[in-house]
Amino acid sequence: MSEILLVEDAVADAEQVKLLLRQVGVKNSVKWIDDGATAMSYLQSAEVKPKILLLDVKLPRMTGFEILDKLRGMPAYKDALRIVFSSLDDIDTIKEAYAHGAQTFLTKPLDACEFEAVIKAFRKHWVLDDDAIATESSSDPVP
Repeated sequence: MSEILLVEDAVADAEQVKLLLRQVGVKNSVKWIDDGATAMSYLQSAEVKPKILLLDVKLPRMTGFEILDKLRGMPAYKDALRIVFSSLDDIDTIKEAYAHGAQTFLTKPLDACEFEAVIKAFRKHWVLDDDAIATESSSDPVP
């Protein structure tokens, strides 16, 4: 099962993410780290590399964007799902997230419906409880 690395310095926001993951049936284990430099050290030394990265933009000691930049030089993370979230919601921040390698951007506070839609869109990365998320009809493509 793929581990989720959650990098978020605000306790309330980290708890919200973990709650939303449980509510939508994600069964992956979650490793929570509250600063960017510690997260980068973990990513460099982890024996089993997380396949899902949830990164806040504004972090102590190293930003989420700096983490994304360093991941580009690490082949072990080329297929990792990279989701960035922030209370900053201006178009420049969103564009910058994608320029640094994010695959999607979410605005905090996280909206449960939007978060669930992201999980469905990237379904192959998650271990899900199929009862928790309504499955698409057989005529709909499954991402």
